[in-house]
Amino acid sequence: MESNRNRISILGTGWLGLPLGKHLKDLGYDVKGSTTSPEKILKLKEFGIQPYLIEIDEKGVGENGAGLFDTDILIITIPPARNLERYKIIIQAITNQIQEKDIKKVLYTSSTGVYGNTAGMVDETTVLNPRGISAEGVIFAERAFQALNTDLTIVRFAGLAGENRNPGRFFAGRKDGTGGNAPVNFVHQTDCILIMAQIIKDNHWNEIFNICADTHPPKHLFYPFKAKEGSFDVPTFAQDNKKASDYKTISNAKIKAALNYEFKYPNPMEF
Repeated sequence: MESNRNRISILGTGWLGLPLGKHLKDLGYDVKGSTTSPEKILKLKEFGIQPYLIEIDEKGVGENGAGLFDTDILIITIPPARNLERYKIIIQAITNQIQEKDIKKVLYTSSTGVYGNTAGMVDETTVLNPRGISAEGVIFAERAFQALNTDLTIVRFAGLAGENRNPGRFFAGRKDGTGGNAPVNFVHQTDCILIMAQIIKDNHWNEIFNICADTHPPKHLFYPFKAKEGSFDVPTFAQDNKKASDYKTISNAKIKAALNYEFKYPNPMEF
């Protein structure tokens, strides 16, 4: 297949970044990818992705990493570190490279965790209400990238599920859990990949999108069902007098309208 004009670099080729890179390569893009694992170099090469072994720290990206940032589009899929200050150092090193290499387009994978426990329907205009180090880290990253002179699109993913990632493990074996009527917010790996590829193909830049499946089954039905499916100990949930509207529900209306996108996995019960 003839290569597309845009060169794409993926910073972080883990559970999401690796299959994304393979998909983009199959679409004809020139794809580079980073990893911190020497063992993954061969896997990247097998997929036709040019590999870069990178460990980002206060010294920057190092000599090995410089070539990764020689690109037209940078996709950042690295999750926030447990140490917030370390994550800030990593993000600063990335922003330095974006500026130095004058990268024109950046796609950052954020999280709907930035909305915290906000009740009701949540869309991209909802005030951010982070709780915990992870949410604070991705908000820091969002703002750092927004301050740059580049076309930036942020995709805020709901809970990630799909290949080798069964949500049933989260509450496995727990008894009388709380919030049984809370609607769950999940998205399948396949939809994440297809949406990011379409954002790039159709040039949907300078946007923020929530990415979540269409339906939101209640916690007391979803987690026991997925636990059984994954052969985990089945959890139980105490009676909950709250309504679904008392909890957070992520709206995917904006992404569906912008891309005219139909989710391949609209129901988390069928992931």
